[in-house]
Amino acid sequence: MADDEAEAKLSDVEKRIDTLSARSEAYSPEALEQAGTFVFLDYYGRLAIERGFVKPGEAEAVGDEDEDGEGLQSAGGPAKPKAPSISHSAALIEDLTAHKTAALRIELANNPHVALIAVVHAMLLRVAYPYNSEQSALQLSLTHERLEPSMKNAESCRGLSAFNDLAENYGHHLPGSPADLFDRLLDQPQDMVLSLLAFGAAHSVNAV
Repeated sequence: MADDEAEAKLSDVEKRIDTLSARSEAYSPEALEQAGTFVFLDYYGRLAIERGFVKPGEAEAVGDEDEDGEGLQSAGGPAKPKAPSISHSAALIEDLTAHKTAALRIELANNPHVALIAVVHAMLLRVAYPYNSEQSALQLSLTHERLEPSMKNAESCRGLSAFNDLAENYGHHLPGSPADLFDRLLDQPQDMVLSLLAFGAAHSVNAV
């Protein structure tokens, strides 16, 4: 039976997880002053920031200053308090995420439109973005075998040519980044989502 309080329970669990995640370890201000930062565009054109890089020469120089009593505070001075390291037990994380999963399951079961999109999203991640790092929350897998190695003359196969043309046509309805795929599917009419479902399922057909 659907639980009327499922959404409230899900929100409460997410807040607890966010609170625990916010207390995780972080770079100290001193480390950020010494380390460098790379700011760049990732493979999909999104802004990415990587911190904590120190050149080998600079790291050695900092170590020499510590030994000479210069630069950083000497051992005889008052020691700065070390940032507490907080870790969470695997049992706690498993319990919280299990509650979150149960709430998500009942919400998805009561929303067939989003469930359809979630299934299509998981399938298209595999067939339309083969080298992506995005993942779906659904434990669905789709196997797609290339047929060209099994054909003596793949160029003359009308079925293969038609399927490649279909893939190119559907490519115009898909975003360049897999991170935007789910939102794009939400904006599509249901008949287009069903067509994409059939397109994704067709990749798994194998009678060889």
